[in-house]
Amino acid sequence: MIRALIVEDEKPIADLVATMVTEIDSRISIVGQCDNILSAYQMIQQEKPQLVFMDIMLPGGSSLELLSNIEIDFEIIFITAYNEFIIEAMKHAPNGYISKPINKEDLKRAITHAQKRISNGMNANELVHMLQDMMKKEEKRNKLVIPASDEYIFIDVDSIVHCEGSNVYTYIHTTDKKKILSSYTLKQMFGTLPHDVFFQIHKSHIISLNEVVKFNSKELSITMSDNTCLPLARNKRDEFLNHFLRINRKGA
Repeated sequence: MIRALIVEDEKPIADLVATMVTEIDSRISIVGQCDNILSAYQMIQQEKPQLVFMDIMLPGGSSLELLSNIEIDFEIIFITAYNEFIIEAMKHAPNGYISKPINKEDLKRAITHAQKRISNGMNANELVHMLQDMMKKEEKRNKLVIPASDEYIFIDVDSIVHCEGSNVYTYIHTTDKKKILSSYTLKQMFGTLPHDVFFQIHKSHIISLNEVVKFNSKELSITMSDNTCLPLARNKRDEFLNHFLRINRKGA
């Protein structure tokens, strides 16, 4: 039996993957599901899986950040809905990922590939390192290409003050008072932004830490450079302060 773990914050997708995996190969045992970086870390240490189905973007950050801090002695099949640079990287390691919406044939192909690597005593170190390098290069870029309804918009990363999720769209608020509507979801938007500068403070809001003017700890609100006052989720408070203090130390 192959012990497998699913790390995915969208429960319907996690449940779908679990069902499909069982149908594809009964020799794969799903030992658990988790939906954030902390629980993923704990469950990997506890369950010692041989195979992990892992979303790239999770609450609390990128799964690549988690993987850079643990020993990777298992195979990984990444689950992703976006980011062109990640898809491009995956082309060099076919079957190392599956795209959303999940296709059963793609999943079966990925599992077959992973099983061969596991039987040969291989793990996902090489793929993870490649993706981490790609992520670092991407985060150094100054411009983003953002899809709108019928066009693509080039925008300077430094001009973004905050992003606001609205159903399946995202409004991008800029330093020159523009409000740009993108066809990215907020989660997809977060996946394109450098995580050393941008932080998701709430299920509906991403902010640039460089554009924070005031933090009200009593009301749990953050005032941005465009005078917008945004809510900070209570469970994000400590993480926000850690990120904010770190970026300010860098700028000092």
